[in-house]
Amino acid sequence: MYKLLTYLFLFLIPIVGFGHQDPPAVKYQENKGQWGKDLIFLGKAPNMDVMVGQGKFMLQLRSESDYALIHDIHHGLAEIPDSMAIHFHNIEFDLVNSHGNKPVGQKKLGDYVNYFLGDDPNRWQGGVKQFEDVHMSSIYPGVDFILSSLSASIKYEFRASSGADIEQIKFKIRGADTLFIEDNRLHLQNSVDELIDEQPIAWQIVEGEKRFVKCLYDLTSDTLGFSIPTYDPKYPLVIDPTLIFSTFTGSSTDNWGSTATYDSLGNLYAGGIAITTLTGSMNGYPTTTGAFQSSYQGGAGSFPNQPYGTDIVISKFDDDGASLIYSTYLGGNNNEIPHSLVVNNNNQLYVLGTTSSSNFPVTGSAYDGTFNGGSSIGAGTGGNNNSSGVQYPNGSDILITKFNANGTGLVASTYIGGSGNDGINLSDTLQKAYSDEFRGEIIVDNNDNCYVATSSGSSNFPIVNGFQSTYGGGLTDGVVFKFNSSLSSLLWSSYIGGTDADAAYSLQFDPNLNVFATGGTKSNNFPTTSGVIHPTFQTGSADGWVAKISNNGQTLQASTYLGTNDYDQSFFVQLDLQGNVYCVGQTLGAYPIGPSWVYSVNNSGQFLHKLSNNLQTTIFSTRWGSGNSAINLSLSAFLVNQCNHIFIAGWGGTLFGSGSITSGSSTTTGLPTTSNSYQQTTDGNDLYFIVFEDSAKAVLFASFFGGTGNTGREHVDGGTSRFDKKGIIYQAVCAGCGGGNAFPTTTGAYATSNGSNNCNLGAIKYDLVTLEAEADIDGPLEICVNDSIQFQNESFGGSLYLWDFGDGNSSDEFEPKHAYTTAGNYDVILIIYDSVSCIFADTDTISLVVIPGPHANVGSLPRVCPDTPVQLSASGGLTYQWSPGGKLNDPFSATPIANVEVTTWFTVSVTDSCVTDTARVELRVFPDKTSAIEDTALCQ
Repeated sequence: MYKLLTYLFLFLIPIVGFGHQDPPAVKYQENKGQWGKDLIFLGKAPNMDVMVGQGKFMLQLRSESDYALIHDIHHGLAEIPDSMAIHFHNIEFDLVNSHGNKPVGQKKLGDYVNYFLGDDPNRWQGGVKQFEDVHMSSIYPGVDFILSSLSASIKYEFRASSGADIEQIKFKIRGADTLFIEDNRLHLQNSVDELIDEQPIAWQIVEGEKRFVKCLYDLTSDTLGFSIPTYDPKYPLVIDPTLIFSTFTGSSTDNWGSTATYDSLGNLYAGGIAITTLTGSMNGYPTTTGAFQSSYQGGAGSFPNQPYGTDIVISKFDDDGASLIYSTYLGGNNNEIPHSLVVNNNNQLYVLGTTSSSNFPVTGSAYDGTFNGGSSIGAGTGGNNNSSGVQYPNGSDILITKFNANGTGLVASTYIGGSGNDGINLSDTLQKAYSDEFRGEIIVDNNDNCYVATSSGSSNFPIVNGFQSTYGGGLTDGVVFKFNSSLSSLLWSSYIGGTDADAAYSLQFDPNLNVFATGGTKSNNFPTTSGVIHPTFQTGSADGWVAKISNNGQTLQASTYLGTNDYDQSFFVQLDLQGNVYCVGQTLGAYPIGPSWVYSVNNSGQFLHKLSNNLQTTIFSTRWGSGNSAINLSLSAFLVNQCNHIFIAGWGGTLFGSGSITSGSSTTTGLPTTSNSYQQTTDGNDLYFIVFEDSAKAVLFASFFGGTGNTGREHVDGGTSRFDKKGIIYQAVCAGCGGGNAFPTTTGAYATSNGSNNCNLGAIKYDLVTLEAEADIDGPLEICVNDSIQFQNESFGGSLYLWDFGDGNSSDEFEPKHAYTTAGNYDVILIIYDSVSCIFADTDTISLVVIPGPHANVGSLPRVCPDTPVQLSASGGLTYQWSPGGKLNDPFSATPIANVEVTTWFTVSVTDSCVTDTARVELRVFPDKTSAIEDTALCQ
C-alpha cells in the first residue's frame, strides 16, 4: 500500500512559441551518448528544458523576449541590434541525501528521435526512445520519485510506502535569485522570469474514501520540504484537483468574455465581443484560416468619452487549450453580443445573442430574415439602458446562429423579435449585477431542435401555440420558444409574465421534452398554478420563479414564485434523474433553510432550492455564501449530475454593482473553500466554484480562481457557462481589464498574456473531480500458478473500484489478492469510479505472465553390469539436484554420469522460478555372474 504525494508545476510565466502552434507534451528522451554522461533524460517543454540526473533534475529556462526578438527579426518586424544574446537561467532541484536506483523511463512512446550532429560519431545516436514518465525508485527508504507531465506542464510526485518518513523528502534548490513562500505558493525569481509553484494539495484514501489533509511548503534558506501535519501514515496520500487549462485569447483588440460551452471531445467554445475603441485596432481578434468572418463587421455606440462598436467573437479551443481549432467574428454593421452557447451531437455550435444590425448574417431558409428593430438602448440605468455600456442604436432583436462543425460557414441563422426590444432584460431591479441584461439560455435536444429562454419588450413578439399569447406588460416579459434544427420553423413560443417587469434566464427539458424555465419578476400577477409552494408574490422588490411548460408549449403545467419579502431572483434551473427540480439564485431575505441536515450559512446572499416535479413540495432549500447579509456572486453556471451532486459557478467583486440598482460592490471574501481547492485566498474579485454533495448535505469542493490587483477583477459579461456531466467547468471570463496579466493561465496555453491594453476574453477548463487509475503489483509481473498475488491500488480520485483479473474472476476490494490456477498471459484491468462525478471512470491495465509449475521428466535406463558408467537424464526445470549424489560425477547436472555396483534408485529435484518437482528412476545392475542363457557368463 502506498501513500502518494503529488503536486503540479503550473508555471505562471508567459510562454511564447513562434506563432500559435500546438506545443508538444513533455517527452523525456533517453541519453544514449548524445549528451554528457551526467544527463540521463531530457524533457522539452515550452521555453525550458528539464534535465534529469541521478537524484536531481534541473530546469533550463530560456528568455521569452529574446526568442520573440529573433522571430521579429526573421520576419522583418525588428532591426538587428548591435549585440544580441539568448539568455538562459538554470534552476536545479537536488533531492537532499537521496540514493537509490538510476532513473528509468516508463510508458514508452511510439515515436523516437535521431541525433546526428557534429563530427563526433560517438554523439551520433539513432532511435532515441521517448517516455511519458521518469521513475527514480527508492530515493529514500520507502520513497519513489516520478517526473511526468500534464499537457505541456511538468508534474512530479513522491510515492512513499507505509511507514516511510515523509520528513526526509527535501529539495535543495540551486540557482534561483530569490526564493520565498506567499499564500503557500513557492516563488522562484530568476533572471528570465518568475516561476510560481502552486500550493501542494493532498488527500488520503482511507478505506476507499477521500480524506483531505493539509499540505504546506516548508522552506528554510534554499531547502524545501513539506509539512503534512494531520495525515495517517497507514493510508495513501494523493493530490486533487487539476486545472486543465486557462488561457487568454491574446487579442490585441479589447474583447470581453460572456459565454462558454463544450463538445463531446472536451473542446471549449468561448464567446464574447470584440470592441473597436480609440485605443485598439478593430481587427485585432485572432481568427483562423477559413473563418466565417475574419474581420470586424462594424458597430456604433458610446462608452463615456470613447466611441466604440462591438461584434461577437467565437473561439473554439482544443481539449488542452494549446491551440485554436477555429476562431471567427460574427456580426453586422452595428452592435452584437452573445448570451449563451451550446453544441449539438454533431459538434455544431448554436449561438444565442442580441443584435442592432440590419444586415446581421442570416441564411436563406431563416424563420425571420429581416431585422425588426426597436427603440434605442443606451448605456447606464433606467428604462431603455443597460449597465455594460453596449448600445443598441436601432433597438435589439434576438439572434440565433448555427455554425458548421469547422466554423467556416453557417448551417442556419435567424432573427426573432417584434417591434420592441427583444433579448434584453431592461429592468433596473432585475439587473442586479453588472451585465444581467444579457441573461438567457439556449439548449438543444437529440433532434437538434433548440429551446430558448430570454426576455422581450415587444407586445407583438411572434407567438405560436403558446400558453400565454398576449404581452403581460411592464418593460419586458419572459419568452420561451422552440425552433426546429434548421431555424426555419418556430415550433412553439409563449410569453410568461405579468403587468410589471419579468425576465426568463434559464431552461431545461425533461425526458418527455416538457420544459422547465426560471427567472425573475416584479409582477404581483405573474402566471402561477394552484397547489404550488408560492402561488402569490412574496411582497419584496423582486421574486424568482420557476415554471413547467408542456412539450407543445400550450399548457402551463405548474408555476410558482420563489422568494421572500425582500429581493430574490432565480438564475438557473436543473433536473435530476428522478425529475426533481433545482433552482439557484440570489436573495437578500430570510430564504428558508431546511430540513435540519442541509448545509447552510445563515444571512448569506445565495439560495439553493430543490422542489418536486409538480412544484408543490420543497424537498430542501438553503442559503449559502459568506454570511455577510449581502449577495456575493453573479451566477454563471449550474449542474446537477447523475449522483445529484450540485455544481455552481459565479463571480463577485467591485464590478458587481456597476450600473445596477445597488451602489458599491459584492465581494468573494469570506466564501468557504476546501482543502482540495485550486486557490484558497481571494482579493475579493474572483471567480468561485462550489460543489455540494447529494441533497446539499455538505460541501465537497470550493475554490476561488483569479488574479490580484486592479487588473485581476475577473467577471463575466452576462452570459452562460457550463459544466459537463464529469464535473468539468467550461467558463468564459472577462479578464485582465486594464491591460494586465494577473489572470492565472497555464503553461502551454494558447495565449498566456493579455494582448490588448484593456480586456481579453479568458477561457477556463477546470476539472473539479480529477480521477486517475493506477494499478500495481507487490512483486514481479511474472508469477507462478497458484501463487497468491497482492495487487496495489495507487489511484487517486476514486471511491468505487473494480478489478478484472482476466481469468473470469473480479473483485471490488481496494487492494485485492488473487491466485491464478492456469498458466497463460493475463491483462488485469482496474476500473475506478468517482462518487462526485458519478459516471466518470478511469482504467489502468497490467499485463501478467503466469508460469506453469515444473514437471520433472526422467528417461528409462537399461540394465547394466556393475561399475558401468551410465548417463542419467532429466528435464523440465532450470536447476537440478540428484541424490544420492556420491555415485554421480555431478549431482547438479541435468545429465550426470552414474557408476554403481548394485541396483540403485536415484531421485532428482527439478526447480524453476516457481516451485520444485521430483522424479525417481531405477538403475538396475546384474549380479557379478549371471547365467541367463545356457550358463553363458554375461558379466565377468
